[in-house]
Amino acid sequence: MQQQTNNLVSSNALYSKIILLVFVLMCAVKRSNSFDYFKEKPSFMKSCKLSQPDLTKCSTEAIQKIVKEVMKGVPEFRDVIGSLDPLVLNDIAFKQDGAEAVNILIGLSTLIIKDMSRVQVVESRVHRNDLSFLLKLHMPQLRLTGHYKLDGRILLLSLKTEGEMAIDLGKF
Repeated sequence: MQQQTNNLVSSNALYSKIILLVFVLMCAVKRSNSFDYFKEKPSFMKSCKLSQPDLTKCSTEAIQKIVKEVMKGVPEFRDVIGSLDPLVLNDIAFKQDGAEAVNILIGLSTLIIKDMSRVQVVESRVHRNDLSFLLKLHMPQLRLTGHYKLDGRILLLSLKTEGEMAIDLGKF
């Protein structure tokens, strides 16, 4: 049971980071002039007040609505970042440069992430004291395909490989 809970926590953390990445991309990719848009609040954005007693319910519904609309494609962002489902990322690099024991470089290219539009916001809890929030998401399925290249070393084990990858994450 503890292992299952740990997997759930790490999965939730992963998906929270993915959603955060999507929103950052919306604002940053290709030096977007997206701030020229939305001078007025879009109709799909629901307002919640910190003082209302059902803030968690309101916030959860509001975030789900935003996610749904963004995944469908907001016209003002479509020209800047293209489709979000599937999300296509050309080049991503991860580097773990340890002092002695671990040195790894992983490169991903032509990464295609499918089924992000199926994300469900389970809960969005806003903490009134510091305005931080906890976002619980459920992703019924996520599929990643692309090309990988791995080069590195763990202790005395040399790692050097590349190829096509397909990762299916589902039912968690």
